[in-house]
Amino acid sequence: MPAFDAFTVTATVNRPEYLDAQWYRDGQAIAGATELSYTIDPVTEADDGAQYVLHLSNGIYSLVSDSATLNVTADTTAPSLEEVSLLSDTSIHLSFSEGLDPSSVSDLSAYQIAWRGLRVPVKSAVLSEDGDSLVLNVATALEGNYVLELTSTLSDLAGNLLANTQWMHSQRFEGTLLIDFGNSASSSTDSAGSVWNNVTTTIGTSNTGALESLKSSTGEDSSVNLQMIARFQGANTSGTRASTLYPSTAESWWIGLERARFIMRRT
Repeated sequence: MPAFDAFTVTATVNRPEYLDAQWYRDGQAIAGATELSYTIDPVTEADDGAQYVLHLSNGIYSLVSDSATLNVTADTTAPSLEEVSLLSDTSIHLSFSEGLDPSSVSDLSAYQIAWRGLRVPVKSAVLSEDGDSLVLNVATALEGNYVLELTSTLSDLAGNLLANTQWMHSQRFEGTLLIDFGNSASSSTDSAGSVWNNVTTTIGTSNTGALESLKSSTGEDSSVNLQMIARFQGANTSGTRASTLYPSTAESWWIGLERARFIMRRT
């Protein structure tokens, strides 16, 4: 088995409640190893070739099990970053293919986060008990896409350096967003049951108005926000197509960002 994995040896016996157990390694009793199972976590190359036997006794008779030999091979496989997710807007959870060396994760300069053109400072890095996941607590609330870069100084217990050091986290939405300019409510359901996001007059007549967390046409959260950059004035009773600010097909057009389809109308 590879070094730094967990090794467990187990014996199965009838009526174990009447037996005393003691594990031995290379002829020496192992302190505290008095159960039917014994675990080493982690094993090292120094454990290669060790032999384990179990001595059982009921006070009258005793029995010695066959020996189990532990074969340990060197760990030459580099750890890899397998998943990144947000636990909250200020906490990032990282999962790795194997446990990391605790001494390699404490240097906060090993983590670089870019968000909206800014570098986001990392306040702390907390390694899980088993070492295969890490939580980064950051100083700035993250929203949307960000890029995480790790230095190659991160390593596993065998000293193998991290294989992949960059991860781009994208909050991606694929679907249809129905947007209605001028409606009095923030959302409504019509058009054969489809959900519309309504840009109210209050939002639409402000250069800084925003409608957050738009709903998809089926009512699911999209994590997409609408931000006004130029207010509209009055009612456009002819519909969106009548405006020279938008293309003639503005009521149903594709926008490249996040591969989402926006369908707009003016009421």
